[in-house]
Amino acid sequence: MSRIQVNQLKAHFDKLFADKIDISDDVYNDGHLFYTRALAAFTIMALSGTTVEDACSAITDGFGDNGIDAIYYNASFKELLLIQSKWIQSGTGEPQTSDVNTFIIGVRDLLELRFDRFNSKVNDIVNSLGLVDVLNDVGIKIRVVLSYTGSDCFSDNSQRAVSLFLDEVNEASDLMTFERFPLKKGIQSLINQFQGKPVNTQIIINNWFKVDNPYFAIFGLVDGKTLSDLWLSNRLQLLSENIREFIGFSNVNSELKATAVSAPEKFLYFNNGITALCDSIKKTAVYGADHSVGSFKVENLKIVNGAQTVGSIAEAYLTNQESVERVLVLIKIVSLENCPDGFGDDVTQKTNTQNRVERRDFLSMDTNQKRLQEELSLEGIRYQIKRTSEQYNQNNSCNSEEVIISVGCSLSDVSVSTLAKREVGKLWESISSTPYTSIIDSHLHATKAWRCVRILRRVSEIVSEKTKEKNGGRINGCYIHSNRLVLHIVFNKISQRALNDSSFDFDSFYHSSLDNLILSVEAAIYSVVEQYYSSSMLPQLFKNYSKTKDVKEKCLQLLDSQGLAIE
Repeated sequence: MSRIQVNQLKAHFDKLFADKIDISDDVYNDGHLFYTRALAAFTIMALSGTTVEDACSAITDGFGDNGIDAIYYNASFKELLLIQSKWIQSGTGEPQTSDVNTFIIGVRDLLELRFDRFNSKVNDIVNSLGLVDVLNDVGIKIRVVLSYTGSDCFSDNSQRAVSLFLDEVNEASDLMTFERFPLKKGIQSLINQFQGKPVNTQIIINNWFKVDNPYFAIFGLVDGKTLSDLWLSNRLQLLSENIREFIGFSNVNSELKATAVSAPEKFLYFNNGITALCDSIKKTAVYGADHSVGSFKVENLKIVNGAQTVGSIAEAYLTNQESVERVLVLIKIVSLENCPDGFGDDVTQKTNTQNRVERRDFLSMDTNQKRLQEELSLEGIRYQIKRTSEQYNQNNSCNSEEVIISVGCSLSDVSVSTLAKREVGKLWESISSTPYTSIIDSHLHATKAWRCVRILRRVSEIVSEKTKEKNGGRINGCYIHSNRLVLHIVFNKISQRALNDSSFDFDSFYHSSLDNLILSVEAAIYSVVEQYYSSSMLPQLFKNYSKTKDVKEKCLQLLDSQGLAIE
């Protein structure tokens, strides 16, 4: 039976990927290389919903691929897919542990920016994606996928290797997941995804009511389990009309997930709800005319607004089913059965173009922010508290995010700068509690705020300049991922007078001494990291509170031993 299913995939691949996959390096010409690469592309299509062309362009398989056969970045989901594919003609067995270990080594090297260890195919994708920037995005999630046409099994040795690697990578935050895509998943994806199976389902809606004119719609409450089941079984089909899709673990989505787990009864009050379209929606006879609960048969259901809500609930459901079953969410399902052409597109557009309030927007309620704005204006500095699309000259403007990050990194506690690297939105999550109140208080004045911002910007500029040099992957990775710790240590080496005293000649210091200090700190951090944390994953190292504290202490000792003295 397994061999038959493998042959079914082969037949599909022959049609789907004919003349689209480069096999010019196939010295054996037996088809194995084509199907291996086709499997990698097929896996990307199944997991991301992308096109054949984009999936094929993601293939990196070949000599020097370092165990990674395809790399695909889904910007909508903020999801990086790293694929290793193994074509097993028999349809049984699994990849060898040695292959799994090779895959792990390759993923590690990629995260460490050791691009010199990869072939030109990988490096072309690295450059085209701007992979360094992608990996430096705090919202990125990495899906490591082992795809193979074999049995749904995994040896203890392979599982142990993967578990140890995940524990290391996810030490500071949940950055990476691992999953297997065996033959049975491939066959199921072939059935579901490429036949375009619509989501036809039956939904229980509580406290429902209907609107008949001018177009039919049902409003009510749906529970978290129903939404989770729909999402986990039909994610791509559900979101085919959604503009944003699910962006992964952003600050807001993490809060949604946390609420679903820890305070499910409050979810309804904190969330705006979901808008869905369908071809038709009919009430069944179950529950009769009772409006407190109703059963509805829905054909071709598509979520057009609320993907973040449903995705976050489903993620929470995987870890705490009991709590999520108590979640209730507002839902609006609009039937397109008797609607004019284009009405569904209008609903999608209008429900996704309303302005969204972010945490940063609440900063305008803080009197200290308003005071800073007034003080900075007297210095000729425009201070943007709220988000705006307007662009200002950086020479005489800054925004609240820059001030909070830079002043936060100037505090003596390294945990604040670590948080700025780990989850920057937490710095201003609540304007009435720490860490925000430790950063923005009545003692912060315009002079310090503006000088801190200027130093932050110069650190960023130097990091950008250094990473353009051919220094090697790990040192460039250190420059990028240590930027907040560099800023913190730079502030530690600068006298408080340089930041606070308006009579201090800051411009002279800025132009004559700052660059040397920043470069010295960066060199010291790299030296410490290579001596004490050479096996650590850089993206996670600088998000780890205890490790950044240790690196800071050792770095300061090294700088002191070098006799670095700054005014």
